[in-house]
Amino acid sequence: VRSRNFVDQPTGLFNRLRFEEDIRQSIASDKKCQVYSVDVIAPQSLNDVVKALGYSYAQDLILAIKARLQHLIPAGTLLYKISPTRFGFILGEHTCIDSVCQKIIDDFKTPVECQHIPILMQIGMGVLPIVDASQKDQDWLRLVVSAADLARDQNTGWSLYEPKLDAAQRRAFMILSSLNEALCSDHQLSLVYHPKIKLPDLACDSVEALIRWNHPTLGAIGPAEFIALAEKTALMQSITFWVLDALIQQARAWASEGLQIRIAMNVTVSDLQDTKFVDTIEDAITTGRLAPHMIELELTESILMSKPASVMHELERARTLGLHIAIDDFGTGYSNWAYLRKLPAQTVKLDQSLVRTLLTSPQDRRLV
Repeated sequence: VRSRNFVDQPTGLFNRLRFEEDIRQSIASDKKCQVYSVDVIAPQSLNDVVKALGYSYAQDLILAIKARLQHLIPAGTLLYKISPTRFGFILGEHTCIDSVCQKIIDDFKTPVECQHIPILMQIGMGVLPIVDASQKDQDWLRLVVSAADLARDQNTGWSLYEPKLDAAQRRAFMILSSLNEALCSDHQLSLVYHPKIKLPDLACDSVEALIRWNHPTLGAIGPAEFIALAEKTALMQSITFWVLDALIQQARAWASEGLQIRIAMNVTVSDLQDTKFVDTIEDAITTGRLAPHMIELELTESILMSKPASVMHELERARTLGLHIAIDDFGTGYSNWAYLRKLPAQTVKLDQSLVRTLLTSPQDRRLV
């Protein structure tokens, strides 16, 4: 039974449990070694193969990849199947890492042919050198898989595990796992308001709401860090609605003091891909909690790169409700005059790259 527990049934290779056990035994016997992870195809890509060609084909594809890898790794080396899309192997400490990795990477530039259909792989290799017994309590698999993911994300082919990169990934996980608690807390998240000054009279009739997070153990976490992480998860919508609720409360508080200050908030594609966001604003207006002229939505014109029809529909709804719409960061990367014409905006915010050289660049002056 124990022997069967060590085998990946579809491929017949030793599995993740045996991989970790063999690493453990190497450390126990004071053998220095190098642990390799080969990420052969992105999980989403494998899922696409399954949807297009079926599970049987996907399994045959993995078997074809297994056969190719066994031919590429040094003779006598055990190959392990450590996850649906990953293989692993262990080599001695004096093996030339670059030579081993480059041989595999170069070979997989040629698509894997399965049932006469060529499938191009997306190889990412991670390497974790184990040099002494102090590493016996490490989560080797997590570390070497993280290195492989980094290699594929950065398109470097292979990557050596680095403690600083692991620390960054652990911090990112801690931030994401803490976000939901922060959204439910009364004292972690807050908004600050960046004034917009009108020229030439220097009056301030609008501000931009900027979110801040004071984490109980990590301290101040900048939005550039946690928003970038949240945008990859379902938490982004929760942050948007937290900001919207706080913004509505602030608008009401200022209005009660006789201050008519429009508040701008940043919105993303995910906010406008369905009706929920604008529905919430419409409900606040209908129930008298919000005056529409008090809200401004800021977005980049690249927002139309994804689902332009649904995004445009929601922006048109927002304009019909009486909200102000501004295009942010115009002049960076995606700037497109055709998009500028399509978007129902009243304000264009030029990126600082266009205005910082106004005194010295006649070209930028003409453009502005």
